[in-house]
Amino acid sequence: MAYNPSSEPAPQPDPQPAPQPSPLPCGNAQCHVNRDNLHKIFPDLQVRPRPGPNPAVKDDHDTWSQEYDQWGALKCPCGRGYFCREHGSWISGEEVGSGIAAASDEQKQGSCPAYHYGDYIGVTSYIGERDAFVVQPDLA
Repeated sequence: MAYNPSSEPAPQPDPQPAPQPSPLPCGNAQCHVNRDNLHKIFPDLQVRPRPGPNPAVKDDHDTWSQEYDQWGALKCPCGRGYFCREHGSWISGEEVGSGIAAASDEQKQGSCPAYHYGDYIGVTSYIGERDAFVVQPDLA
């Protein structure tokens, strides 16, 4: 039997996975948390996020661990903004989506945006070291 090219199906390219959209910047206004809107966005929060103390100071570290249980899993409605464990500072969904910061489940020492390490002059988002002990009537 002679080869007839029209009798065989045309070769098909290898299937490729569907392209995945890259994360969009968080456009949610609630993904910007500062000390003025903290209680409005998270009304059940009884403590302010703050950096973890030295584990050698057991009482303070135990208190911080209990406080961390309240705020450690909080996220903004976009699902990406969170308070970092290292500093107690807010990381927006936009910072996660653009790669400036690690996602909450991937955070480790040193994975925060640069301003969490002290250069936060002019930063309006919540910074645990700066804002944790500011007393306001709604959380006093």
